[in-house]
Amino acid sequence: AAKGRKEEFDTLVDSAVAEVDQPRYVQKWQILDDFETRYFSRSENEQASQWIRDTLESFGLEVEYHTYSHQGTRRNVVGTLPGLVEPEKVVYMTAHFDSINRTGDQAHAPGADDNASGVAAFLEAARILSSYEFAYTIKFVGFNSEEQGMIGSRAYVASIPEGEEVIG
Repeated sequence: AAKGRKEEFDTLVDSAVAEVDQPRYVQKWQILDDFETRYFSRSENEQASQWIRDTLESFGLEVEYHTYSHQGTRRNVVGTLPGLVEPEKVVYMTAHFDSINRTGDQAHAPGADDNASGVAAFLEAARILSSYEFAYTIKFVGFNSEEQGMIGSRAYVASIPEGEEVIG
């Protein structure tokens, strides 16, 4: 800390960080990798979105698909932890779950680091944070079709309802 500057310690943050479980994170990452591909137009992508939904629901979150059109109907997965004081203020935690193989072999696009690692991280955060109460709403979103130019996230952002105040 800088001289003369008081650092505040937040016991809530310390408690939440202490709950991070590396084996659980690795297990989530491995499940996503094991789909072998999550390319946006393959059946494994839809299966992965269902697994993400089921996982978020297992934490007690309100979960829904956000659908949009991109060479057919595609879906993002949205888990919501409602805020208790100002629920219209929303903090987002996101990652994309689709993958791509730049050589063209989309049957083999496990996407371990792009972006199973990010999805496993937001799922681990959702597991932990779902046991706390917050003033603001937290939404955990798995975006799809991001490897084609952020199509899923653009579609989602365009659909955010009036009155929702995105604060982070």
